[in-house]
Amino acid sequence: GRTLAARLVQQVAAARRRATPSWRAAARPVADPVDVDVLLVRRPGEVDPDPLVDDLLTGTARPRRILVGEDGVRPAPARPYDLLWHEAPLGRGLTRNTLLTRSTAEWLLILDGGMRASRFLIERFLAAADGVDVVHCPVADPVEGLVGALPAEERRLGTIPYLGSGYLIRRRLIDALGGWTEDPLLDGLEDHLLWRRIAAADHPSALVQQILIRRTRPDPAPRPVDLDPHRVWAQVVSHL
Repeated sequence: GRTLAARLVQQVAAARRRATPSWRAAARPVADPVDVDVLLVRRPGEVDPDPLVDDLLTGTARPRRILVGEDGVRPAPARPYDLLWHEAPLGRGLTRNTLLTRSTAEWLLILDGGMRASRFLIERFLAAADGVDVVHCPVADPVEGLVGALPAEERRLGTIPYLGSGYLIRRRLIDALGGWTEDPLLDGLEDHLLWRRIAAADHPSALVQQILIRRTRPDPAPRPVDLDPHRVWAQVVSHL
């Protein structure tokens, strides 16, 4: 396991050195948007993002821009979102940070491939955003049940990675925190590490007690955290 984890990290590093990212602009602008940009990354094993994009574009509050990163997944033809494509998977953190360079909204909605959203998601997140820097809600998972149903708490996050993607965050906070980790050893823990830093610095957050996001079940490739958990968790601690 440890050897394979190290090999995965080396493969990502090599792919990044050879990478030539490709951008494609949205096929059409969003009508009557709110001041929210969506950062959506799909990794190998995750389903096509188009149904989720349709959820967002037909919601009661529509985002200004949807920026999709296809990280090691071949993209479909022109779609109603800005597209970043990496031929080889370079990592969720790096892909998110690259999408961030094209974003200009005050708020960022962070989602992953394989999610579906209620038509009220953005409206209800914004309604809960006064006086806080991050808004999230429980996420329905077909295998794990209800996840992320507790507030961000430093003590709990120190032992359990219970908060992931599916949150609305102020752009200025992401900038202050330097974005998401790009360490390939921490693949799959980018959001957990961000939540730990948010809780440790006591940035205010709000939990909307309503299921507005659900996940389909992906079949992702093995990650270093699956193969060498002791080394990965030691690295998480060192990032704080």
